[in-house]
Amino acid sequence: MYNASTRNVQRKGREIMYGTIKHLLILLIIFILCVSLAACKKLGVTENAEIDYGNSNKFSEDEIESAVDIAMDHFRDNFQNCELIKIWYDEEVSDTMVYSYLTYGHGAFGHGISKVKSENVIGLLFDFYVEPRGAKPYFEPDTMYCGWNMILIKDSKTDKWAFRDGYGG
Repeated sequence: MYNASTRNVQRKGREIMYGTIKHLLILLIIFILCVSLAACKKLGVTENAEIDYGNSNKFSEDEIESAVDIAMDHFRDNFQNCELIKIWYDEEVSDTMVYSYLTYGHGAFGHGISKVKSENVIGLLFDFYVEPRGAKPYFEPDTMYCGWNMILIKDSKTDKWAFRDGYGG
């Protein structure tokens, strides 16, 4: 038979057991939150970027605007902890970039498109800032990078642009 002393011991045992489980659950939740926050990367910031569409005899305004939009999406997704300061199109510089891309870069090898034509390749330039916490493993924290390049291509004049290459200035 149970007496008051036995019931008190059992009650204390249950309280200890439930208290331990409660503490373990709280620790587990805290651990999951910490891991989730550590895994989150801050996307590249593009909202305040200065945009210069330049003048072109080669591309329409709409083509340049859509190329800039794709480039900004690429920046947002791939330049964590960085802020886009300026993005611009300069036809003379772009022509040089396109020539290099088609002659020596990925464009010389087709890069998924049978033969890339120069009229379907655009080069954009951009400046960006790396936040103090850095964007590992590539960029130095709290640093401004200027004159970086992005190459975008499309299959034909009417297709959408796609990011293909990019490198430092």
